[in-house]
Amino acid sequence: MAYNGPIWASHKEARICFGLQTNKGAVATSFVEIPTKEDCDIDVSPDYNFFQSGGGYRGIALYANRGNKIEGKIVVPLSPGWVGAGDLYNWLWGRYNGTGNYQGYYATIIKVINLGQSNEWVEQYMDVKVKSGSIKLDAGIDYVQAELDLQGSSLPTTDGAWPTGGDLDLTFVDGSLTPYGFAEAAFSIAPTVGGDLAATLVTKNHTLNFDNMLEEVPSLAGVTTIYDNPNREWSNWTVTFDQWFTSSALRSAFLAGTEGAYRAVLTRPAGDAATFDMPRIKYTASPLKPGTGGLVKQEGIAFQALCPLDDITLPACLPSEAEVS
Repeated sequence: MAYNGPIWASHKEARICFGLQTNKGAVATSFVEIPTKEDCDIDVSPDYNFFQSGGGYRGIALYANRGNKIEGKIVVPLSPGWVGAGDLYNWLWGRYNGTGNYQGYYATIIKVINLGQSNEWVEQYMDVKVKSGSIKLDAGIDYVQAELDLQGSSLPTTDGAWPTGGDLDLTFVDGSLTPYGFAEAAFSIAPTVGGDLAATLVTKNHTLNFDNMLEEVPSLAGVTTIYDNPNREWSNWTVTFDQWFTSSALRSAFLAGTEGAYRAVLTRPAGDAATFDMPRIKYTASPLKPGTGGLVKQEGIAFQALCPLDDITLPACLPSEAEVS
């Protein structure tokens, strides 16, 4: 007997992918599928103003759209071979210097509901940049991932298609590549600038935050979205973490106002090692509470990563990856 009920949308057929664009307005031609979680999405947020006026209307009857925002959140696994090079690296942190102003890369995002069914629905978002993100490193997490905030400047279209065949890279979702795990993370800190980085084993809850410093550019150009999202600066990096008190070095550096250095490394034995190197940091918080039980822990140590003083050599942090023998 044939089933004549509705075709229910399952999360198994709800997918998201991204593809790096060659330029603004040029839709990507190859894509990478991203594993979806509950908070993975990109959407339109219209700014409607509902109102009424005198001379009629005893209730709200009129409205105006004061503009549309294209925003989203995506969680991307950090996997060997993708952190320090390639399309994902460029989209997250890269800068294109072809025009001399170090601009970030645009991407095309495609989301599909009920892939392959008669009620399949596809939305394609162009000109999407990574606005900001965070990388959380702590014991017991499933895997290391980057939580990304997205911002676009073009309304979606619904006449696109989900990529197939060689146009879609399934590396992140087919089980062929395992993301870095928490046990592969190691940290080194130099309390004073120019000092030697020393491994530390008594820290937890590291969160590396980056802001790609986008500038929203509204324009009277016949559109309801912003005209563009230029990157006005290098990526801005800050870090927070907790540390059990076994040494006064960080507290002393904070009180003295001295600079230090920080390095986080994700190492896959006989594989790749991804490094987040911050050679200049300034501590902005280093709490030390006496506590009433258990070990004394400094919760909420925080610092700002600083660029080199020439402001040309490198940004405050430039993720890199090298092969481990």
